[in-house]
Amino acid sequence: MNKKVILLISLVLVLGGVLLWGCRNTEDIGQYIPAEVPVTVDGDRELEAIGRKIMECARQNNFSRLERYFDMSPADREIARLERQCDPVKDQLDLLAVHAQLLQDGKWQTYTLEKNSSVRILRVMTADDIPLSITLAKRKNGYRIVSVKLG
Repeated sequence: MNKKVILLISLVLVLGGVLLWGCRNTEDIGQYIPAEVPVTVDGDRELEAIGRKIMECARQNNFSRLERYFDMSPADREIARLERQCDPVKDQLDLLAVHAQLLQDGKWQTYTLEKNSSVRILRVMTADDIPLSITLAKRKNGYRIVSVKLG
């Protein structure tokens, strides 16, 4: 009986030690999250050009001309339309139209990702202190709009 109790206690201790060793979290996952770095648009003609187009559309409150600058093919849009029952590009353009007044001045802050300099984020604060972010990706033929979102 005594040997069984000792064996059972040692088995519980070994399993507890293995469980504690397996659950320890020593790796810093923050190294995998890209940091945003502020940049200037000086000298980046392509970024200035798409910024002017966004401001021009905001002044006219007509964002339909920006559809061709989205980084989503017509086939991908159609698939998204069938899956979600809505067009993601139209939804993002509607979000831009809601905040057109903020985009008219072009007083947004420009950021890039620390480990991916081909991504630019144009950010402006709304009246209720929620950032409106326009994410752009540089392609062969200029910048393409990847997403427009609040937050």
